[in-house]
Amino acid sequence: MNLLLRNVRPGGGDPTDVLVRDGRIAGFGPTEADVPVEDGGGALLLPGLVDAHCHLDKTLWGLPWVPNTSGSVLADRISNEQRRRKEFGLPSPEPAAALLDTMIANGTSFVRAHTDVDPELGLSGIEAVREAAARHRGRVTVEQVAFPQGGLLTRPGTLELLERAVASGVENVGGIDPAGYDRDPRGHLDAIFDIAARHGCGVDLHLHDEGPLGAWEIELVIERTKALGLAGKVAIGHAFGICGIPDAQQDRLLEGLAE
Repeated sequence: MNLLLRNVRPGGGDPTDVLVRDGRIAGFGPTEADVPVEDGGGALLLPGLVDAHCHLDKTLWGLPWVPNTSGSVLADRISNEQRRRKEFGLPSPEPAAALLDTMIANGTSFVRAHTDVDPELGLSGIEAVREAAARHRGRVTVEQVAFPQGGLLTRPGTLELLERAVASGVENVGGIDPAGYDRDPRGHLDAIFDIAARHGCGVDLHLHDEGPLGAWEIELVIERTKALGLAGKVAIGHAFGICGIPDAQQDRLLEGLAE
């Protein structure tokens, strides 16, 4: 956690030295200090990369290659994945830790992992990712999303498991296609935002629904974010609904998201 980096270019600027003490940058410029020294050789120096959308609990990193055996529809891919996960021994901390190791080696310092939670798995995926992250403690920060990949309201017991996951320390509650997959956009979002409001956690949704339907769901997310004072704690992944709508409507959506 104490290090002197010589001859590096922070942000692409002029070569300089960078002193790190207790894991934080303590100064720039020519420095003499009783700490380990690394010569950067004029290399570019950047903050650690952020991977804000990863599925550590499902990775097959380091395992034998597996061909795709699912259909092209989202529901087909999800059911195929759920059907075969036992075959591959998932969730497991081993491939998750292996992927984290590769990510770290390539400059990633923060990962947000969307971890499946459902009645068949319980919280086993959450625990597997926690163990993988613990093996790399001090090298990378891993934040989890309790993610109802197979549906929320359509799979009884999943909502209660999301609540348990957040109560156990998971930082975010997730959702997936409240209309296209769960068939109840208001009920789906109300349930998720209720957990977030009571526990103070973040919200991170996968939203593949396209066109006006997806745009309307984004509006519902914005409304609930404002009403519950959760600005800055809500994320929408994929967000296909932003595309394929008139420019004026798109502008209003973007303004609402920014607010």
